[in-house]
Amino acid sequence: MLLNASGIHLIPDWTVLAQLCIFLVALVAINSFIIKPVLRSMALRRAYTDGAEKEASRLEDDASKLDDLRREALKKEIAEAQRVKTESIETAEIAAASMLRLAREDIKKVLESSSSSIASTTHSIFDELEMRADEISAEVIAKFSKNHTQVSEDVK
Repeated sequence: MLLNASGIHLIPDWTVLAQLCIFLVALVAINSFIIKPVLRSMALRRAYTDGAEKEASRLEDDASKLDDLRREALKKEIAEAQRVKTESIETAEIAAASMLRLAREDIKKVLESSSSSIASTTHSIFDELEMRADEISAEVIAKFSKNHTQVSEDVK
């Protein structure tokens, strides 16, 4: 062994070489039995999670597309329902106007027939009143003349 001036051994002895060999053997054993299987397991898990993340991302994109399609379809259906509602209201308004016109025409006819009926009834009432007035006046004249002749006879 070589000694330097301070008394330190520069060349290692055989125990250092034995320790180095044991370390290398332990390193190879640990690497092949522990580190490599752990790294393989981690890589496998990473592959599973990457695949699951990609699948989740794809499913999320599909869900987003389906949601967009649903919204589009809903907008179309709302627009169609609004159109049908507007058409129904217009049809109902036209039908109501037609019914109102027909009802007014019917009322007008009823009023005209009632007016003519009232007019004819009024005429017949006036005719009957005139006839009764003539009868009453004839009776009055007859009674008056009878009374007048009796008074004239009494005066004579």
